[in-house]
Amino acid sequence: MSVSALETPSRPGSSAPGAVAWGYYWRILRTSLLWVVAGTVVGLLGAGALIFAQGKTWTATTIVQLTVLTSDSFSMDRAPSSFLDPGTEVQLARSSVTASRAIEQLGGVLTVVEMRSATTASLDQDGTILRISYTSHDLNEARSGADAVATSFLEIRSEQAQQRRNDVLETIDNRLSDLVEAHADALERQAEASPGSAAAASAESDREVARLEMDRLVTERTALSNVPAEAGTLLTPAADSAAVISPSRLRILVAGAMAGAFCGVVVAFLRDRLTKKLAVAAHVSEASGAAVWTPDLSASAGHEWDTAGELFVAVVPDEIRSVALISAVSEAAVDPLLESLVESMTSAGRQVVTQNASGVEELAPSRQTTDSPPPLTIRTVVPPTRRSDQLATARQADLVLIAVDLSSTRRDELTSLASHLRAVGRPPTAVLAFDSGRRGRAHRSSKLMAQ
Repeated sequence: MSVSALETPSRPGSSAPGAVAWGYYWRILRTSLLWVVAGTVVGLLGAGALIFAQGKTWTATTIVQLTVLTSDSFSMDRAPSSFLDPGTEVQLARSSVTASRAIEQLGGVLTVVEMRSATTASLDQDGTILRISYTSHDLNEARSGADAVATSFLEIRSEQAQQRRNDVLETIDNRLSDLVEAHADALERQAEASPGSAAAASAESDREVARLEMDRLVTERTALSNVPAEAGTLLTPAADSAAVISPSRLRILVAGAMAGAFCGVVVAFLRDRLTKKLAVAAHVSEASGAAVWTPDLSASAGHEWDTAGELFVAVVPDEIRSVALISAVSEAAVDPLLESLVESMTSAGRQVVTQNASGVEELAPSRQTTDSPPPLTIRTVVPPTRRSDQLATARQADLVLIAVDLSSTRRDELTSLASHLRAVGRPPTAVLAFDSGRRGRAHRSSKLMAQ
């Protein structure tokens, strides 16, 4: 792990809200990619289980062209579909009567409720094409069901039309019989009346009215007789139509993967928010608002903080006389860091005086010249130390550094310390992030490899 200096902390609410927010989100996704992948895998497994549990269903469709059953002559300005009532046709196709007859054709295995629930029908808008669909777990059953419902629908529609026509014809015939009797009676009265008399004129008028009415009824009866007996034509049987498989396995898998990935993202953000310790260097940046320096774990023992020492030299100009190192780790743990800082500064030609928690001062030798800057004093504050003492030491210094341990320091502790340092006018310049847990694991791994 190399040293990193994060000049702009990636945390919400800082000076560049847009860029910082996106950086924060990207950091969460990048560092918690395993959770997103795990969520995606779980979502795919759940989708696969759902597909296995539900099984697949087939939906077959039979296409029927309806015949307009009317004695009215078609107008060039009126489409045949205008004589149809879509709601009535669809309800008839899904009615219990149609379902019962279709069940008889299929051998009487299903109930009317099951037949109706598996059947759907739709009439094309401004058209005479009716689509009857049937859904089943078996392809052949779906096709047989769609054809049976379509055939039953056409039979019932034809029977109903024929019955209506017969009723109208019967009414016309009865009326014609009455008119024939009225016409005969008028002829008889006309023959008995004196020519030119009022009775003769009345009889002639009644005879003419009866004749005209009979002519009209005969014309209407002829028109009804010419109405086609077929209620429609089965254009495309279900066997010749493409059956639809549902549910769509691809859609379920995609939906499962997306839902799983979303849950993984939510878990990643919740986990990051609920993590109390400084698990990663980004947490340090968000909590402190300062640059973060981390040790180089690939370096040999005693040189992990050498790069941090060079950065220390770069950020401490000659005008700085004193530096406060407020540490959340023990004095023994911070000593290697302090040695690297002192060594880098003395190598740059500046004398360094270190003052530990007990007040003991040590002078580090350096290559002094006549134009060397004044000595630099580094005061180290290690736990257990009261917050007031930490702030007092910071106020007396020109520059403040903080040392934390990613494995033990709490995020709220670092946030509180950085906030107090800003309140006294000494915001932290950098935070040096130890990782005792990771360093221990790396040390154990190197020993095992050596063996």
